[in-house]
Amino acid sequence: MADLFDLAAAYACGIAANHPFVDGNKCAALVVSRTFCG
Repeated sequence: MADLFDLAAAYACGIAANHPFVDGNKCAALVVSRTFCG
């Protein structure tokens, strides 16, 4: 069973890999993972 950190890592990896933004995908992934973890 995945814990909170596994889910945050998968969420950040998905954002960084899928490039939903024109610029700043890695920064957005970092912010989302830090926010998700609390």
